[in-house]
Amino acid sequence: MTHKRRRRAEIEISTALAKHAAKLATWSTHHMPGAACRGSGWLFDLSHHKEREQKQTIRHRAAARICATCPAKQSCRKAIEQLPPGQRAGVWAGMVYDNGDKYAPGCKKEKDQ
Repeated sequence: MTHKRRRRAEIEISTALAKHAAKLATWSTHHMPGAACRGSGWLFDLSHHKEREQKQTIRHRAAARICATCPAKQSCRKAIEQLPPGQRAGVWAGMVYDNGDKYAPGCKKEKDQ
């Protein structure tokens, strides 16, 4: 596969995932009255294209601060736990979910115990 084709495939996958995440975020805030994350969904994404790890950590910590006082935190936790581990991605109820791993923002790949 050429570099251009591989890059185009990566962009198509990223776009599809972003659309899926946007639908999920809309569903989740609709079904979680009072969710503090409304309007700031981009903070809760797992990653952004070409984003450096340090910026990602800063963004995830900002999202977790929003979650800390959110009245819908328990509903959010229940919603993410209902998804199969491979479909859990982004910041939910103050924790980062990434392909079955769950960790606090800034503690990359350390599973929650």
